Amino acid sequence: MEWVDSFLYLVLISVIAFPLGRMLPKQWVNYDRFPFCTAEWEEDGKIYNRLGIRKWQHKLLDMSRIMTKYMKRKELPENYSEDDIRYLLDETCIAETVHAALCILGMHCMRLWSGIGGVIFYILYVTFGQLPYIMIQRYNRPRLARLYRRMNRERSHQYEGADTQLQYRRRS
Repeated sequence: MEWVDSFLYLVLISVIAFPLGRMLPKQWVNYDRFPFCTAEWEEDGKIYNRLGIRKWQHKLLDMSRIMTKYMKRKELPENYSEDDIRYLLDETCIAETVHAALCILGMHCMRLWSGIGGVIFYILYVTFGQLPYIMIQRYNRPRLARLYRRMNRERSHQYEGADTQLQYRRRS
């Protein structure tokens, strides 16, 4: 019955991880700093295209579809704002943190189910239950960051133009 203990442990930590992830302060994460910034080998997220992520990312369970009362939908609305993009950037960091923590905490299942069975069970848990979600976050984040930076630049150019117009009006 060691496999039952391992399974129940993994279910328990996964269930507990969701509300803990919701409580993580957003100021603890920053999309353009380690460990959330794109690594050089990720090629700004392009490496995930080679893994066919666009085909399978929407087929996985998404907590924002299940827990609609507690989470905003993780997609940009039709008329999105800078705040919408920043929210999604922060959410990708938090989701990655939670799934990485589950990979680490999940190692305990190998103590509950000693031997090769526990190792295989843990590898399957990480490979199919955690890594795909981490990959999705790391695939989406660079694209969202580019959009966010572009909107920031456009906004700053608009403000520069607005200041100039106001200065000219005052002089007239």
